[in-house]
Amino acid sequence: MGETPTYCSRCGARLAPEARFCVECGAEVVAAPAAVTPPYVPAPDVVARPPGRFPWGVCAVIVGVVVVVLMVTAVVVVGWFVFRHPPTSVTPERLRQATGESEPSATVSAEEAIARVKARPEVSAFLQMGPNPGATPRVELAREDGGSYVVHAYTELTQAPQGSPATLDFGWYRVSKTTGEVTQVPGP
Repeated sequence: MGETPTYCSRCGARLAPEARFCVECGAEVVAAPAAVTPPYVPAPDVVARPPGRFPWGVCAVIVGVVVVVLMVTAVVVVGWFVFRHPPTSVTPERLRQATGESEPSATVSAEEAIARVKARPEVSAFLQMGPNPGATPRVELAREDGGSYVVHAYTELTQAPQGSPATLDFGWYRVSKTTGEVTQVPGP
């Protein structure tokens, strides 16, 4: 049960320890309710991570992010390389070089290679200029280079300074011995 109050709740007079009524105003003394204290509930134990243990869940997330970043980087690098360096076309000559096969017999002769170069529009126009005093246009076989002929179109200057003949390059051409394909190439 509750404790008896020491002062009257109505008039504030001091009460006797076991009084049931206030001597000053006659008010009934009501015992104050006992203070309600909540039942004791122990605080949950905070589980501390033992020293030397690592939170593996966090580690797994970090590793996953790193793997995804590496995969994206690899895709970007491979894509850049493929688009920056497209594969070269496979020609019979490159196929022979890759497989180590011997070169097939020539189906285009040196004379035919020169004729094919002369038939190109730019070389034909060059030759139609004709010889000028001291300058003669020429198209000649320079050398054989594996599976192709190297043909040189140039102008020979017969009246060059210091008395020795000189040449002015017009262009260099490679003619495939097997297909007869003509391509312009940089100088020798």
